[in-house]
Amino acid sequence: MNTATKVRFWGPAVLAVLLVLCWALPVLASGGDVASAAAAAMPADGHPWWFWPTALLFFCFILGIIAVLAGVGGGVLFVPLVSGFFPFHLDFVRGAGLLVALAGALAAGPGLLKRNLA
Repeated sequence: MNTATKVRFWGPAVLAVLLVLCWALPVLASGGDVASAAAAAMPADGHPWWFWPTALLFFCFILGIIAVLAGVGGGVLFVPLVSGFFPFHLDFVRGAGLLVALAGALAAGPGLLKRNLA
């Protein structure tokens, strides 16, 4: 088994374990009571915990289309709009903006190298 096969196998497995732990830790901390864990995880705005990540997913999908059509990197639009309209801490938004810019640069790299523009 080569290294690429090992990474392809262990990557999703590790992600699944982390997702289960993210769900199970609040339940275990509340003594096994799922209802009190859900009430403790409810933010002050009254939405369930999954509302803002889901809204961010759809927002980023639309933003990705607009950024491509506008010809700008996703980080140029991502940080100001997400920090203005979503209740996430600015440091996390700026860090995610760096990852958006990195992903765009890595995606554009092979095409630019083929055209001798890099």
